[in-house]
Amino acid sequence: MAQSRELTGHGNRAQAQRQALWVREPDQRWSFWWRGAAPLAALAAVLIYNTASFAQKTQAQVRHEVTEELSRAGLAWVIVQADGQHVRLSGSSPSTQTGERAITIAKSTTCQSWLGELPCARSVVARFDAQSGAAQLGAAQLGAAQLGAAQVDAASASAPAPKLEPPQPEPAAEPKSAAPASPNASPEPAAPVAATSVPPTTPATAAIDGSGLPWFDLTVLRGRNTLKLKGDVASAQLRSSLEQTARTHFPSGTLDNQLTVIGGDVSPDWEPAAKHAVEVAARCEQGVITLSNATLNVDCETQTVSAKEALDSLAARKLPGLASGNVSVLALDEIKSCEEGLVKLVTRSQIRFTTNSAKLLPTSRPLLREIAHQLERCPGVVVVEGHTDAQGDREENVTLSLNRARAVVSGLVGLGVPATRVRAEGFGPDRPLATNETATGRAQNRRIEFRVARTGIRGE
Repeated sequence: MAQSRELTGHGNRAQAQRQALWVREPDQRWSFWWRGAAPLAALAAVLIYNTASFAQKTQAQVRHEVTEELSRAGLAWVIVQADGQHVRLSGSSPSTQTGERAITIAKSTTCQSWLGELPCARSVVARFDAQSGAAQLGAAQLGAAQLGAAQVDAASASAPAPKLEPPQPEPAAEPKSAAPASPNASPEPAAPVAATSVPPTTPATAAIDGSGLPWFDLTVLRGRNTLKLKGDVASAQLRSSLEQTARTHFPSGTLDNQLTVIGGDVSPDWEPAAKHAVEVAARCEQGVITLSNATLNVDCETQTVSAKEALDSLAARKLPGLASGNVSVLALDEIKSCEEGLVKLVTRSQIRFTTNSAKLLPTSRPLLREIAHQLERCPGVVVVEGHTDAQGDREENVTLSLNRARAVVSGLVGLGVPATRVRAEGFGPDRPLATNETATGRAQNRRIEFRVARTGIRGE
């Protein structure tokens, strides 16, 4: 038995020695790479998160800025959707010209970036429904840096848009040597000069006056210290004449003349109307004045109520061939008084909703009545802004904030506020007032705010 135990013990030692031969030492190189990869992976995750967050904020900014610019131009009916910097416009357009104007405004809207003011949209796609027999504007993709006209798809409209024909020229007398026409001959086609279309150099959006001559579109942008002229003119003389008018009424500040000479004829009533538009713009603090479809549209701000009344009187001046369109002049004094009153109301009490819902709590009804009463003293259009904290999915929070703002608008309209004087916007968690790391901060970020829709050119 002793010999057997000795052999067994000897066998165990031999087995242990054999096992020891198979022990593998760790490779120090791989250990180093794993330790280095961990911080790199963390850094990559942070970069990916920040990139996604930046893209979401950019998309929200693009949608907000384009919506604001369209509303300032009196085109609040346009529905704006954004996929990154690719903008889609939809809605019921009163006319083809109005739809094209909406596309031009969306394309020219600028956003503030670390490189300065840049076009918000890289491309604009529009699909407008027809109204009252107007032609339907088909999908048209426009580059943000390239000025082009929208493609018009009139096939699905309920009735074709009327063609504008210049007056037919008097037929020239036939030479005496010309052979008489055969009684069986087919009628000759109309001469090219009598074609039912405007000259190739005429912008597609130009209106035609009673004599068959076009009215070119003109846009005057009034910034804080700038006056910018944009559009087409028939001659260098007209371009110089408008610039002189601008310098007369805007002697200080920067004048940016971007008018393009395209040649051709223009209505004799166009120049006085264009100079009138320039004068109105120069009297604003900031704003946008357009001469489109022989109609003057004014959307600007003044400093005082007395200046607003003077500008209203100037904009209402009657000129031959010129129609008065949407005229909205706001006094900054009135805006300040209105917004201060609204801030006091929502600071003293909050509009409350059911948790994770857009349903107003009954306790918010008295506050809504006070807000409706305050809106009677507010000028222009008041924007109801919805905001949330950062908990949960961002897109769901944006939708929730918009639905809550719409619920407030609906409540105000039910209390007698005209629907044309209030509109809803939702920003989700993108504009926090406090940190989202604490319950107190998150409660402050869940809110409804009110502001008067401002005019003017952002970033100038």
